[in-house]
Amino acid sequence: MVTGVDFLPAEYWKRRASQRDQYVLLAIVIGIILLLVASIGHESHKASLVRSQLTSVEGDYKDALEQAAEVKRMEDRRAPMAFDAKLYSLLRAHPSFSRALVAVATSCPSHVTLGNVSIRGTTAPASDSRKNPTRASSDSTPRSTEELRTEQLARFTRDREQTRLLLHIEGTSNASPDVVEFVKRLERSECFANITFSVSEASSARNLDLQRFTIQCWLTKVL
Repeated sequence: MVTGVDFLPAEYWKRRASQRDQYVLLAIVIGIILLLVASIGHESHKASLVRSQLTSVEGDYKDALEQAAEVKRMEDRRAPMAFDAKLYSLLRAHPSFSRALVAVATSCPSHVTLGNVSIRGTTAPASDSRKNPTRASSDSTPRSTEELRTEQLARFTRDREQTRLLLHIEGTSNASPDVVEFVKRLERSECFANITFSVSEASSARNLDLQRFTIQCWLTKVL
């Protein structure tokens, strides 16, 4: 009786099973590596997008800073022009103020240093309506447009005349006689009224005895 010959021993099948397991494990490792590579590529793409957005934001921020600096430079350039415009409008509204500034500049002695010169406008109390007979008599009769314009102009003139300007001067001097002489010159200029001044105690600075003084006066209606 002929018996079958086993050409594939059990060791062969064991090796095949071990190789198959190795192939499966290798495929799993390769899949994991591919997933990691894909994840790294996705994250690098997101990082490049974030970098581009940051670059765009930095550019916008630099542009905003340049615009803010340009606005600041324009404001610095316009500040003197705005001050000159305000001063010009003030001089046009109150011509006596220009003459008062000239009087202050020409009356200041050589040993007197002016530190601050400011002006403040105040309004005098309104006059009684009984002092204006034109308006009182015209209320009972119809008025023309020309009369209304004339009355408005007269009211504007009265309101303007009721506005008074108070001048405030601060400075330093080496001696009190210089301040007194300054006040006398201001009085002789006929541009100021009700001049009052005060002098503080002397203080030493650079081997000099300096006194601070304050002068207040009203501007007169000299045009």
